[in-house]
Amino acid sequence: MKAGIHPEYYPVVFIDTSTNYEIVTRSTKKTGETRVIDGVEHYVIRVEISADSHPFFTGKQRFVDTAGRIERFQRKYEKFYADQDKAKAAAEKKSAARTKAAAKPKPVAVAEETAETAVAAPAELVKEAAAVDTDAASDADNAEAGPGEDSEE
Repeated sequence: MKAGIHPEYYPVVFIDTSTNYEIVTRSTKKTGETRVIDGVEHYVIRVEISADSHPFFTGKQRFVDTAGRIERFQRKYEKFYADQDKAKAAAEKKSAARTKAAAKPKPVAVAEETAETAVAAPAELVKEAAAVDTDAASDADNAEAGPGEDSEE
């Protein structure tokens, strides 16, 4: 092994808190609690589930709720879920208001044109519009006569 790059191993005892099963081994973990086993001081590491209590190895299902994990989780995220519910309710209320507003027919405002508000059209535009109207009228007369016939007879 290369010196100085590997972590130190300490003697430890893993204790399964649900069955009090102990596993004496070595690990890189240390804790503040120690126990002397066979004249050697071991660090004590408490675990919630080990091979002695896991359903896969024991063949029986057992519920272990250490220190109210579910309650701690719910307390931790209680405010988050409350805020999320408030935001969802506000969004639904806003959406309902939009739908209600869209369903109402909007009144159409009719503005009366007065001499002060009326805008006079430029003279060139008026002449062009009159010329277009007379051209369209003569085209319509020719179309009624049919092919090969003169409309002026």
